[in-house]
Amino acid sequence: MYEQLVQDSYIDYEKYIRAIDPAVPKSFLISIIDHIDVDDGRVTAIAFKNGITHRFTYKN
Repeated sequence: MYEQLVQDSYIDYEKYIRAIDPAVPKSFLISIIDHIDVDDGRVTAIAFKNGITHRFTYKN
Protein backbone atom coordinates (compact mmCIF):
# COMPACT_ATOMS: atom_id res chain seq x y z
CA MET A 1 0.00 0.00 0.00
CA TYR A 2 2.87 2.36 0.80
CA GLU A 3 4.23 2.02 -2.73
CA GLN A 4 0.85 3.01 -4.19
CA LEU A 5 0.69 6.12 -1.99
CA VAL A 6 4.15 7.45 -2.84
CA GLN A 7 4.28 6.77 -6.56
CA ASP A 8 4.14 9.68 -8.94
CA SER A 9 1.14 8.61 -11.04
CA TYR A 10 -2.61 9.15 -10.59
CA ILE A 11 -4.36 6.66 -8.32
CA ASP A 12 -8.12 6.23 -8.06
CA TYR A 13 -8.05 5.64 -4.28
CA GLU A 14 -11.69 4.64 -4.01
CA LYS A 15 -11.24 1.97 -6.67
CA TYR A 16 -7.93 0.86 -5.17
CA ILE A 17 -9.26 0.55 -1.62
CA ARG A 18 -12.24 -1.52 -2.81
CA ALA A 19 -9.96 -3.89 -4.74
CA ILE A 20 -7.59 -4.83 -1.92
CA ASP A 21 -8.01 -6.89 1.21
CA PRO A 22 -9.58 -4.73 3.97
CA ALA A 23 -6.83 -5.86 6.35
CA VAL A 24 -4.23 -3.93 4.30
CA PRO A 25 -5.49 -0.37 4.93
CA LYS A 26 -6.38 -1.28 8.52
CA SER A 27 -2.85 -2.53 9.14
CA PHE A 28 -1.40 0.57 7.46
CA LEU A 29 -3.47 2.95 9.61
CA ILE A 30 -2.66 1.05 12.79
CA SER A 31 1.04 1.35 11.95
CA ILE A 32 0.94 5.18 11.64
CA ILE A 33 -1.78 6.35 14.08
CA ASP A 34 -1.13 6.36 17.83
CA HIS A 35 -4.62 7.45 18.92
CA ILE A 36 -7.68 9.46 17.91
CA ASP A 37 -9.40 11.86 20.33
CA VAL A 38 -13.18 12.19 20.05
CA ASP A 39 -15.47 14.63 21.88
CA ASP A 40 -19.27 14.54 21.48
CA GLY A 41 -18.92 12.27 18.44
CA ARG A 42 -16.48 14.57 16.63
CA VAL A 43 -12.84 13.82 16.00
CA THR A 44 -10.86 16.52 17.81
CA ALA A 45 -7.33 15.23 17.22
CA ILE A 46 -5.33 12.50 15.55
CA ALA A 47 -1.96 11.68 17.11
CA PHE A 48 0.51 9.96 14.83
CA LYS A 49 3.27 7.62 15.96
CA ASN A 50 5.91 10.05 14.68
CA GLY A 51 4.85 12.55 17.37
CA ILE A 52 2.78 14.87 15.19
CA THR A 53 -0.75 15.67 16.38
CA HIS A 54 -3.34 17.17 14.05
CA ARG A 55 -6.12 19.02 15.89
CA PHE A 56 -9.49 19.76 14.32
CA THR A 57 -11.62 22.82 15.01
CA TYR A 58 -15.27 23.01 14.08
CA LYS A 59 -17.40 26.06 13.39
CA ASN A 60 -20.47 26.22 15.60
